[in-house]
Amino acid sequence: IFFREVDSMSLHIVAFLTLFFALTHSRLLVQVEFDIAEREESQGQSVSQILTSFISDPNLLWMRYLNTMLDGASPRTPSRVAFLEFEGPKQWMAFEQNQKGPTHVLFDIFWLHWRRTPWMTDPASPEAKPITERETGKEGYLWTVKFSVKPDMANKFAQLVRTKLKDMVATLSQVEGFLGRSAYVDAKFQSSYSNYVIYEFANLAALFDALYISDDIFEVDPEVMKCFSSYGASFYQPPYEKGGNILLGISQRKDKEEL
Repeated sequence: IFFREVDSMSLHIVAFLTLFFALTHSRLLVQVEFDIAEREESQGQSVSQILTSFISDPNLLWMRYLNTMLDGASPRTPSRVAFLEFEGPKQWMAFEQNQKGPTHVLFDIFWLHWRRTPWMTDPASPEAKPITERETGKEGYLWTVKFSVKPDMANKFAQLVRTKLKDMVATLSQVEGFLGRSAYVDAKFQSSYSNYVIYEFANLAALFDALYISDDIFEVDPEVMKCFSSYGASFYQPPYEKGGNILLGISQRKDKEEL
C-alpha cells in the first residue's frame, strides 16, 4: 500500500511539474478592449506612430486589432479589441517598460475606456491544422468565448475535453474557410473567467456555418455548456483600413518599414 501511495504521489508530482513547466514556457496574450477617440493625432503624435513603435520593439511578436460586432463577455461593449502576443511574462514586462511613453499617450488620448487582460496559452489544447491558407498578413473574422467551469463539473469537463475536443478541432480544420483556434488560460489577473478560446474564419459564412449549422465548435456543445459556471461569447471583424492586418513585430519580419 505504501509503495502504491508513493507511486500515486510521484505521478501527481510529475503531472504538476509538467504543467508548471508548460505554463512557465507558454506565450502570453494581452487582450485590449477599448473605444477610439475622434482624433487620430494630438500634440504631434499619432496612433500610427505609436503602433510603429510597438512593432519595432523586439519583445512583441505580433499585434492585431478589430472592430466589435457583438460582445457578450463584458459588462459594456467596447468598439474595438486589440491583441498583442509575447514569448512570455518577462518579454511583456520588458515591452511595457520600453513602451511606457507611447503606451501612456495611446491610452490617455487615443484608446479610451480601455481594459487590458493577459492570458497564457493553454499547453493542453490540441493544435488546429486548417486546410485553408491565410492570405499573407490578412485577418479573418473572430468568434471568441470566455468561460469558467463549475468545480463539481471539472471531472466531466475534463472527460469531454479528452473524448471530444481533439476530434472536433480536427474536423473543423478540414472546413473551408476555417483559419485557426487558439486557447488560453487566466494569467492570474482576474476571476471572472478561467479560459479564453479564439476561433478565426476567413469569412462570416464559414463562421456562422461552424457555429450554428454544422455544430463543429466544442464550446457550444450542449454537454460542454452544462459544465460552465460563467460564459460569454463575442464576434469581431477586421476593419477595412490597414490596421485590420496582422502586424508582425520586428523580430518576426524582414522589412523594417513603418505602418
